[in-house]
Formats: sequence, structure tokens, C-alpha cells
Amino acid sequence: MRSSLFLTSLLIAASVGVYAQPVQRTLPNGLRLVVDRYAAAPLAAVRIYVNTGSVHEGRWTGAGISHLLEHVACHGGVKYKDDEVWKASREMGEGFGAYTSKSVTCYYVTTTADKVDLALDLLKDVVFYTAIAPEAVKQEQEVIVRENSKDENEPYRVLYDLFASTLFPTHPEHVPIGGDSTAMAACSAEDVRAYHRERYQPDNIVVSLVGNFDPNAMMRKAAEALSTVPRGYAVPAPLPVEPRPGSVRVQVRYKEDVQRAHLMLGWRSVASDSPDMYPLDVLAVMLGEGETSLLVGRLQNQQGLVDHIGCGNYTPTYDAGAFQIMATCDPAKIQQVREAILVEVARVGERGASPEQVRKAQKQVVAGKVFSDQTPEQRADSLGYGWLLYGDPSFSARYVEHIQQVTPEQVTSAARRYLHPGTYALAVLAPPGTPVIPVERFSTGTVSRPSLFTLPNGLRVVFMPEPGSGSVQFTAVTLAGQSHEPERKAGVSPLTAQILTRGAGGRSQQDLAAPLEACGAILSAGSGLNTVYFQGQALAEDADLLVRTAALEITRPDFPPAELEHLQRQTLAAIAAQQESPHLATRLLLDPLLFADSPYAFARTGTAETIQALSREDLLSFYRAAFHPHAIVLGLSGDLTLAQARSLVEKHFGPWKAPRGSLPALRPARPVTQRQVKTVSRPQNEAVVYYGWAGATITGADRFAWELLQNVLGATGTEDSLFLSLRNAGLVYDAGAYAEYGLLPAAFVVYAITEPGKVEVVQQRIEQVIRRLQDTPLTAEALAEAKNVVRSRHLAGQADPKDRLLTRALDETYGLGYDFMEKASEKIDAVTAAQLRELALKHLDLERATVVITRPAEIPTP
Repeated sequence: MRSSLFLTSLLIAASVGVYAQPVQRTLPNGLRLVVDRYAAAPLAAVRIYVNTGSVHEGRWTGAGISHLLEHVACHGGVKYKDDEVWKASREMGEGFGAYTSKSVTCYYVTTTADKVDLALDLLKDVVFYTAIAPEAVKQEQEVIVRENSKDENEPYRVLYDLFASTLFPTHPEHVPIGGDSTAMAACSAEDVRAYHRERYQPDNIVVSLVGNFDPNAMMRKAAEALSTVPRGYAVPAPLPVEPRPGSVRVQVRYKEDVQRAHLMLGWRSVASDSPDMYPLDVLAVMLGEGETSLLVGRLQNQQGLVDHIGCGNYTPTYDAGAFQIMATCDPAKIQQVREAILVEVARVGERGASPEQVRKAQKQVVAGKVFSDQTPEQRADSLGYGWLLYGDPSFSARYVEHIQQVTPEQVTSAARRYLHPGTYALAVLAPPGTPVIPVERFSTGTVSRPSLFTLPNGLRVVFMPEPGSGSVQFTAVTLAGQSHEPERKAGVSPLTAQILTRGAGGRSQQDLAAPLEACGAILSAGSGLNTVYFQGQALAEDADLLVRTAALEITRPDFPPAELEHLQRQTLAAIAAQQESPHLATRLLLDPLLFADSPYAFARTGTAETIQALSREDLLSFYRAAFHPHAIVLGLSGDLTLAQARSLVEKHFGPWKAPRGSLPALRPARPVTQRQVKTVSRPQNEAVVYYGWAGATITGADRFAWELLQNVLGATGTEDSLFLSLRNAGLVYDAGAYAEYGLLPAAFVVYAITEPGKVEVVQQRIEQVIRRLQDTPLTAEALAEAKNVVRSRHLAGQADPKDRLLTRALDETYGLGYDFMEKASEKIDAVTAAQLRELALKHLDLERATVVITRPAEIPTP
């Protein structure tokens, strides 16, 4: 199960384009039903939203009973019980789940369009007819206690709860979604049943279906299925009024396992029915969205005071809104950062918001909505939340209209009215010893087939037309990732990727970013195991600007020395912060043992030593080796014709004549010939167990067999999987398996997060599951289920046009062909149970496993 802290982030993921009107209906029993079409892929999103969360718990406030009920409901109801739930989930592709937020509980299935009937049948049983058995309540109480303990290791969650308790000491907004473990453990099965009766009534629920089907036909079918739910009325949950603060409030928490300071500074904002929501939202974008925003541009990029900074305006339907600024920084600079934030905020009120700033922020919101409404899940969220909370499935379109009408005077007035320098709340999470702190548019068309063309200079271009989408996507890929990093140059790949956007063609980062952000466009660079890549999006009308800027950054980068120093500082801060996550810290201990002598031995960020030693010439040398026309694959997709795409690329990339470079040779890891075990004590609450082997390659013939093996081991649906085997026995907070795919054999990892005293039992169970895979071939049913899940995952991974384009460019770069993924389904079908058993026998040798365990310092190591 997953929790959502910010409801409004889902509302921002909505569309602004021209839609076919969704079909909506209120059934006689009070249930609201909305259906819309998504035709870009054979997928469907089925969602049931209940208007209840941690702020609505009434006499159970503080117990997290909404979250507890969500967990218990997933055990099933009258028709589906426990194993039947997970079996149905596997049949649908394992896209079933649920989450709880402050004000909404959602149950969802993402599947193929032909399985909507099964998805709706399962969710109907889970939500309306849930069997709340005492044993299920007890089991999930234990799970949530472990989840709450695990959340203590997530700095952002701790910080947000600290901030909420600072700004809202009375209102239940301050209550963590998971509740207090002691209060939650005291809830009986009858308490959970009573809460279900009070809140899970049809008049308090919206069902949203989006997929590749006829909306009217689906409405008739869904209405017939849901009309049998008995009519009922939810019990209102009155909320107290929180007095507005009349002074500054500060709370500081010190934690041993954090190294950077995390702070959240904010003011009381408004509810979503206030007209002031719109200028405050624009102000939040002006302050903290993008490299040229006021806070990012000055505090992060110019002054180097913060590692990261951002801003948001949280506006729920009740009076507990919060305008929030979040940052991480050196603990010694907390006071300096606080003062700098207040200065920047005050400037807006004193000098006023300029028309240019407001227009830029408005366009960023519009573009963000277009980009974020391109999957069936996002569209279902937009419609479901809109009707549940605001009485209108098309609320997001009205929201955009209001945003576009905001004036600079309204933004200035909102800044002066709400962001008073004497009424903010500040929450800080810091290490001990820290100095004392003084007080879019939804396309109904089909996806056209991609094509490939080559420019005279050797540059290959994958093109995917998506007429009517209103947007364009850009990508560029070259083989220059971690696999090709020279010896003692770990981290050169991500640093090179980042510095390409920090100055090019004689233009500064600000000069490059400002025109893009002014029209809501996005362009970024990154690196992975195998490649350095660019990704960008813009409205169709701004396609030339997007491609022109990308061409400058790719073909004429300046490698500014000051920017390199800035990036090195940021990277060193990120490397230090990696130790705050027990999960990541454990993985960082695994890789040097598993991949000795290979570039994979280090984190993708590099190490503090290698980052500090990298010079501008190191980055230039790496760039020259990897960035030339014969190495790069470009991708362009969206609302363009082939002729327009070719003209754009030829105009901006055609003159590029860089000479061919030569990448360093791949350096395979030294083979692991015997079992390696390392146990480390560190400041954390739980124990983390990692098993690792060198396994899959991106171009290997057994790649899809590895994907199936990963699913069989780590999936939530089979009784023999690690997840259910360990979770149902009360042994873990989390467990699973994942494969990475490199140009060299990359990591196959099995992991578990557990209580310190259960490490040995968990290890025994992990090894038992692996041996069973090696000894006994999968049944035909289990293999079919795994294939169904992997096929569905591939389909879901292609729902977003950015991901579709990047995948095709990557496959062309690897020599697999830009249409490789079109053959994925048949390759998955071809894998046999015997092949999976052989793969497990050959590669998951427990006598050659690399095992790393981290546990709390106070627990003696064996």
C-alpha cells in the first residue's frame, strides 16, 4: 500500500486540452460514476475514490483507522478472499493496489482494456463488501506498525509531519496518515467495521474508469454492475477550526541518521474554494518551479545556499491550506537559508509580481497539465478527484481558466496578505550538534507507427507522430553511462550530463532555461548504467525552441568552470545524503563486493574522492568520446508530421560535424567465486538484507527471462513469492527482487527490510524460496501469471509519450532496433519454465552469493 501526502499534486496532474466530454452519471444508490476514453494503448485504469482519510476519523482521530481499513479491505470481501484477491490481481497484470491520503482513500487497478470487468468486480467486492476479520485486522496492525517505523527513516515524511504539527496543532491535519501505532493497535475489528459503515457509503464515493473502450458502452456495463450496491449515507465528520497563527512557530527535531538539514517553512493558505487559491498557486510556481524561479535561481544556483529548494501551495477542500517552501542545506546554514527565503518572499510583496513572471508561471501550469494527463491513471485521477472533492469531473479545466485570468496585482496582493513575515511556521530536521535556531490535453487518437531516418552527418532520428496531442517530446541518447566510465573517474557520466545544460553556445544556464520556462517547456539531461540522455517536452507551438535549445546543449556545450564547481558541491551533498537511507546505504556496500574492478562497483553519483578529483578536462574528454553524430540517437514525437520533424532536426543538428570519438573499453567485474557476507552496524531502526549476483545484460538473449524471474521472486501475487512468504509470516516491512540491465552483467538483487532480531529467519526464508525455484520448475499457471504481469508492465511503461520515445531511442542505441519493444510480448511468451529454472541454477548460486546486512548500531553483529 502507498500513502499520499499531497492531494493537490494529483489535481495538478490534469489536462487543459480539448477533450471529448467524459460520460458521467449518478446512480440511484448515490454512487457517482465517470467514464472516459484513452485510445493510445490497450490499457485501462479503474479507480474507486472514498471521500475519507486521516482528517475525517472523528472519534478515532490519531489512530490511522482510514489507513488500517485500506489495508484490511485488500484482504477481500464476499467473493474474493486473500489468495483470490492476489490471484485476480495477477490475472489483471498485478496493477491492483490502494493508498490513503489526508482526505481520500483510493483503490485502483491498472490493467489491459479487456479486463475491466474483472477489475471492477474485484474493487466492488473489496470496497463495498469487505470482510473485516479480526485476524486480518491484527495482521495489518502489525504491518502498519512496521511501516510507521520504516517511515521514520524517510526524512521528507518526518519533516512533513513535523511541519503539519507546527502549523496545525489543533486541526487533524497534523495527524500522520499512519496514525499513532499505539492508538491504531487498540482499534478492534468492530471499530474498523463501524468506520466502514460510517464512511464507505455510495454517496461518499466516486468510481472513475478510463481506457481503450467505448465510454457509453462502458458506462452502461459499469452502472449495471454497481447499481446492486445498497444505498447508504455517509456520516459527516465535522472538522475543528484552527486559529490562524499570530506569531512565528518553530520546531526542530534532531536525528542521528541525517547528515543534511531538511527544512520546511510555510504559512496558512486557503481552501480550494477560495478565489485566492489561483494567485497563490501562480506565486508558488514563480518562487520555486524551475531553474530560473526566484528561489531556485538565487538561493540554489547563484548563492549556493541550498542543495535543493522548491515551493508548493497545498489547498485541500477544508480550511487547512499551507503555502510551503522546502529546502535541504548544510546544517550550519539553516539560519542563513531561512533569512534568504524570507527576503525573496518579501521582495514579491514589496516590488510586486511582474507581468513577465506571471505569464511564465501561467504557461508552466498549462504545460505541466498537458504533460501530466497522458496516461489512463492520470486521467482517471483528474476525473475522480474533480468530482469527489469539487463536484465536477472537469474541475481541472475550470482551474486552468482561473489560472489564466490571474493578474500580477492579484499575485502581489496574495503575497502581502498571506505570507506575513511574522506568522510563518518553520520545521527543521537536522543532525545532532546543529547550531541552535532562533525563534493537458487528452488525445483520443491512436499512436502512429514510428520510423527512422538518418541525416547526412550520420545522426539517426526516431520519429513517432502523435497527431492531436498538442505537445512534442524530444530525446537524445548516447552510450556514455556508468559502463564506460574510465578507471578512477566514477561519477564523470552524471556530471557530464548535468553540465551540458549549464551553459552552451556562449549562453549561461539562466539564458538557456529562461525561454523554456517562459513557455512551460522542460529539458533535462541525465545518465544511467549505459547511457547519457536528454529528455524534453514542450507545447507543439514551441517545438523549434525545444529542439534549438537541445542542439545548443548537445553540440556546443561550454563546460563553465564555475558551474562544474557548483555541480561538484551539489553532488558531494547528495553523496553525503545517501547515507540517510538504510536501503540505499546497504546497496552501496553491496556493489564494491559484487563488482570489483568494474565501473559498477560505485554508486552512479561517484564517490566523494572521485568527484572532488574530476577536472573540466576529464569531462571534456568523456564528452568528446561519446558525443558525435555517429554515436547519438535522437527521438522526436508528438503533434508533428514527418516533414516537420525532419526539417527541425536538419535545421538545428544538420550542421554538426564533430569527429568520431573512442569510449574507454568495458571493464568486466572480477568473478565472484565464493559466498561473501558483510554485516555493518549503522544508525537506523530496521535491518536491511541484500543478496546480489551479477546477472542480466541489456542486449542478452535471456533478458525477458530475467524479467520473469524478477517477477516470480518479488511479486505480490504468488504464494511462493518472497513478498507474501515473508510478509504473511510477519517477518518483513518490505521484500522483493529487481534486475538491472547493463552493457556488462548488472545486478540481480533480492532484498528484505525487517526487524533486527529476525534477520537470520528472513535469510533462511529467502534462501528457501530461491532453492525451490532451482529445484522445481514453475507450474504452467504460475508462469502464465508472471508473463501476464510482465506484459502489462511493458504496456504501462509505454503509456507516457516521453517514455515511449526514450525506450525506442535507447533500443536503437543498443543495436536492438527502434521497434524492439513491439516484439516484447512474443519474446515473453517464448520463455519456458525450464529456462527460468536453468537461469536460477546458473546465476543465483547461493554458494556464490554476495550478502550485505545493515542493522541498528545497538544490535550486536554476529
